[in-house]
Amino acid sequence: MFEHGAGRRAGACRSVGDIMGIWGAEHVVRDDVEQSALSGVFRRSENATSGGWGLVRIDQRYARTSHALHDGVIVGSSVNVGLRLDGPGMFPQHARFVVRPDGVYVERAADKAALWVDGVCTMRMPVSNGCVVRMGDTLFVFVERDLSSRRGAIEDHGGLAFGPSQLQWISRAVAYAQARQSFVIDGEPGTGKSSLARLALARGRIEEDVVVDARDADVVRQVRSAIRRGAKSWLVYHLDALARPLQQQLARQLRREPAALLIATLGRSLESALDDSRIASSIASIICARRISVPSLTDRKDDLPAISQNLMTQIGCSDLPLAAIEIIARTRWANGIPELRSVLIQAFGQAECDTDTSVRCLAKLAPRAITGQPLDTCLADADLAKSRLKKALEQADRTVASASRTLQMSRQTFYREAKRLHVDLSRAKAAS
Repeated sequence: MFEHGAGRRAGACRSVGDIMGIWGAEHVVRDDVEQSALSGVFRRSENATSGGWGLVRIDQRYARTSHALHDGVIVGSSVNVGLRLDGPGMFPQHARFVVRPDGVYVERAADKAALWVDGVCTMRMPVSNGCVVRMGDTLFVFVERDLSSRRGAIEDHGGLAFGPSQLQWISRAVAYAQARQSFVIDGEPGTGKSSLARLALARGRIEEDVVVDARDADVVRQVRSAIRRGAKSWLVYHLDALARPLQQQLARQLRREPAALLIATLGRSLESALDDSRIASSIASIICARRISVPSLTDRKDDLPAISQNLMTQIGCSDLPLAAIEIIARTRWANGIPELRSVLIQAFGQAECDTDTSVRCLAKLAPRAITGQPLDTCLADADLAKSRLKKALEQADRTVASASRTLQMSRQTFYREAKRLHVDLSRAKAAS
């Protein structure tokens, strides 16, 4: 149905929006997840900035606890502070978090309090989404949004460790598989997409007829053989690497079988695959409305300790010490879980090395961490973004032009954000 679009090369799809518009004219979406995929997966939802901001404690093996912050809050072990946290090395008044126009800063609240940000001992330092903060011997990840979704137990499913955020993807994937609704899993390499696809089949009690890796040399024979025998359940890794003619044959097979199921993974984002015409329109119309995007490990630092400990168990090593967890959490693992596993094997897989030596080896082998910038106000939690806008106005003597320059945004964007966040501009000045 896509191949005859006006002014479009046969079989080509240029954007997710094009797919969604054409697909939506011929299908009725019946559940909330599918509706969000049709109208909002590819644009920011109204609730995208809700959920709070604060600290996620990551030094506990079996659970994640989240702690909401606000401007000026003091963190410590005393009952008289704004946020009471017990932990080894925690002072009664340990640290203070302050919101400024350019982001959030953490500073010592006691002279001898040990405060580290991304491995650097500091008295005061800016923190951004994903920064690793250590107070004494208690370890946290600072997040600027979606704090509430990071609270809960760490679960092990078939040798795979999943944190609270990941469990949401699992439930969606299992629900799709049980309903025999085809879907796609996309994201950066090494983020666990293939494991999630296999887990969805296992927990959905679906016995796959065909498992295909599009990068295999004999993939053409495998696909055509499965089509001839009328396979109904398909698991295709790296669908974007499958030749377009084979994708079109697969799409015809899926349409011939009313109960057919396709679970596909991509080696990149769905938008990138469509922009490069790596997915045929006929197959895109089947899977695009049900999409699960797996974030990179950089965006899931609170999951890294559980993933790392699970890998340590697989390679037959003992529990990770706190120093190793801190190094792993603050590192940017560009190549994902395979890279992390390789580094852990090299650092801890040698029986003759003691723990301290292994930790020093890990510090040398781990890729260099990249310090991030604070999220834009449109992406950060609404309360945090509102505080930043109000601080910018106060610092600029309520002059919108100066405040917008401080936030590195246009005046139009400032007015739009102020309206969205209900910031009072009645006494603001338009120009400096």
